[in-house]
Amino acid sequence: MDRKLASIQKIEAIKPIPDADKIEMARVLGWECVVEKGKYKSGDLVIYFEVDSLIPRVFWSEFLFKNTDKQEYRLRTMTFRGQISQGLIVPFSILDEILHENLKDEAIHFERNIGTDVSALLKIKKYEPVIPAVISGEAVGLLPSYIPKTDEMRIQSFPDVLKEIDGEEVYITTKLDGTSMTTYFFEGHFGVCSRNLELKENARNTLWNIVKDYNLKEKLCSLTGCFAIQGEAVGPGIAKNHLNLKKHGWFVFSVFNIKEGIYLDYLSLIKFCRDLELPTVPVEEITIAKDWSVEQLLERAKGLYEGTTHQKEGIVLRPVLEKYSQTLKGRMSFKVINNDYLLSTGN
Repeated sequence: MDRKLASIQKIEAIKPIPDADKIEMARVLGWECVVEKGKYKSGDLVIYFEVDSLIPRVFWSEFLFKNTDKQEYRLRTMTFRGQISQGLIVPFSILDEILHENLKDEAIHFERNIGTDVSALLKIKKYEPVIPAVISGEAVGLLPSYIPKTDEMRIQSFPDVLKEIDGEEVYITTKLDGTSMTTYFFEGHFGVCSRNLELKENARNTLWNIVKDYNLKEKLCSLTGCFAIQGEAVGPGIAKNHLNLKKHGWFVFSVFNIKEGIYLDYLSLIKFCRDLELPTVPVEEITIAKDWSVEQLLERAKGLYEGTTHQKEGIVLRPVLEKYSQTLKGRMSFKVINNDYLLSTGN
């Protein structure tokens, strides 16, 4: 499922912030966002923008651009009077103002329902960090369409997924702070991909060097089936190397059977990696999901990477037996980002 950077939502609750006279907290989905006191009430329809949205400089967003000549504003995790704030809430009425302006050029139609994605209408783009050349390399094409992308949805955007997973046996893994890397073998072709692109073989490319370090081409080509192995590349020069590694590494988090169109269940994943002598992301716990809340999982996601003083990025949760999620419209898999990590890294 694609991420809705800007969407029509309903304010679920308004709560006061201690010692704050001019601001209060509004909850949308599973997100907490600081707003002007008295401006909204529970049940109001609003436009909600997720963190990492790039807001264009237009009439309704001018208040974000005080004392700057920038033309885009990136939404980050922030705190106000000790209250964490993630995203931006603006009145639903701005849509009517925007439509009034646009009607001069063309008619625009959209559903005014809760959950409607208005990112395109508001010209919202997603912030993407700059990828070093040694990782990005030269592309030979896009990530093949028969291999799923590795983007996990954040629990705050889909809190109802907790109802779906309740009572299921799940495994919780550490989310490593690196870059996504996929290797695959299909119909006689071996490929190496970043999150979105397939990369040309290059001795100076970090991801291709990882292929050689783990002998991945020979291992994948020796299998009787066709698989895509997806993992996190980490180490010097990748992200900020919060694991303090001295050399590059790659930790598997998913294996996808291309011909059958399914991910391997947890036990099959572990056996697959053990047989191919490939490391997996750290498994923190196998447990039963029971009456979990967003707040409990956000607390569970906190902590440091082992052996470091760096905040870990968070956790990823999946059922031990793979299943489809009606809420996510895809694989049952979601991430919970550590808010202490976001604040410490300026995200």
